[in-house]
Order: sequence, then C-alpha cells, then structure tokens
Amino acid sequence: MIAKRVIWRLEQERYALTEGRLYHLGKQLPDYYGGDPCKVRYKRLEYLRGEAWKRFSETDMFFVKESDFLYIVPTVPHLRNVKLSICYCELPEHESALNMWSTPGKWKQDPDAASYGGFAPRSKHYINGQLVGEDKPMQYQMSKTPFPEHRVPRRGGLIAVLPDEADYPRLCYEQGLTHLLSEQQKQAVLNGAHLTPRSMASNEPLEYNGENLSPSTESPGTGRANGAKSAQESPEALPVNGVNEDDSGDHHHTN
Repeated sequence: MIAKRVIWRLEQERYALTEGRLYHLGKQLPDYYGGDPCKVRYKRLEYLRGEAWKRFSETDMFFVKESDFLYIVPTVPHLRNVKLSICYCELPEHESALNMWSTPGKWKQDPDAASYGGFAPRSKHYINGQLVGEDKPMQYQMSKTPFPEHRVPRRGGLIAVLPDEADYPRLCYEQGLTHLLSEQQKQAVLNGAHLTPRSMASNEPLEYNGENLSPSTESPGTGRANGAKSAQESPEALPVNGVNEDDSGDHHHTN
C-alpha cells in the first residue's frame, strides 16, 4: 500500500483523466465528466479522482528490477526503438513517513551522488535497453554584464504602457524614457497638450484644435506679437501698462 500511495500522489491526475491534456481521452467515455471538462466544478473532478483511487488501490502490483526489464525490452516488438524514460522514486520504509515532508534520501549514499549537484536523481532514458541520456542539473556561468533590457514606461511600476495609450508620453517623461518619444510628442508634453491615442502613435504633424489643447496651450498659428492676438489687432489698441486712454484724455484702468 505504501508504494501505491506514493505512485498515486505522482500519477493521480493521469490515472483519473483529470489533467487538461488528457480530456480528449475522458470524453470518449460516456458522460465521464458530466459535461464540458473545462467547465465542470472542482467537486466533480475530486469525485473522479476518488473513484479512480478505489480502482487503483484494488489492483495487483508487482515490481521488477530495472536491469531485468531493460534486458527483455529488445525482445518485445512494440518496445523496439522506442525511447523509454525511467524516473527515480524512493519509497519510505514505514507508512507513517508518508505524512512527513522529509524523504529518505537514499540516493545520497550512491557513489555518483556528487554529480547531481545536491539534487535527487531524475529520469534516465533508454532505447532498446541501452542508456542514451540522463537528466542532470545544468551548470551555468554568471554573466559579468547585465542582459539587454528593453525598457518601457510602466503604470504603477508593473503594467507596461503601450505607445497608443493616452498617458504614454507623460509616463515616458516621468520615468526618464524620453528617447522613446518623437519630437512632436515631447513638445506636446512640454506644452501640456492632451493628445488622442491616434495622434500620439503617428508621426504626422499634430492637429491643433480647441478640443485637444489645454487652456494653457495656444495654436502656433495664433501666436501673440506684443500681446496682439492677430494681425487685425494693432498693438496701439492695447493697454499701456494696464491703462487705456480715450480721445477725451480720460484714463480707464483695466482689470
């Protein structure tokens, strides 16, 4: 029973067909999931695991030596030239150990234990009974230079902001990423202009109109000369030091 419980912990999703990549097999059984397996409730999946455990626990199980099994593999027609993977698994000596997080760690006594880098052995791969590969921890070398980083403005320090979003130019300025902006976008941010997403993503000349400009922004075509709003307004008609003087010589202060 100890061996069955250990194996069940590792393989229950596969044996009960409750793993997503095995749904196509369960669908071949009449009303196995009681509906779409992607939409059934968690209790239904737990029920299926419970039913599968009952059947698994009642089956007869026997063990063979790995070397004996690999010896007969070439003599079995449907196993020839098939890559077989054998994973390493340890069984505790007492059932009480199943409730503990620690493992026996018998592999640490193996002569080649140091080759695993402090980790337990993984899978070994065989073809026609011959070892062709083994999964071992990979060795890595620390890089002396940082990896290239594609910096983008982020909202809240986490969510990347796309160029077609309204606050993209402002966040670029705030986060020191002005090199990502066009000259028109930079000028718009400095002038306080509120751009539409389409105009921010475009390299076309900006369209200035009353809806897209803040109160502090004026169109380049309506620049002031000595305070005049247009060519039709003469500078002589403007207040001098805030005082208007009419033909009668009276002075009127302007607010």
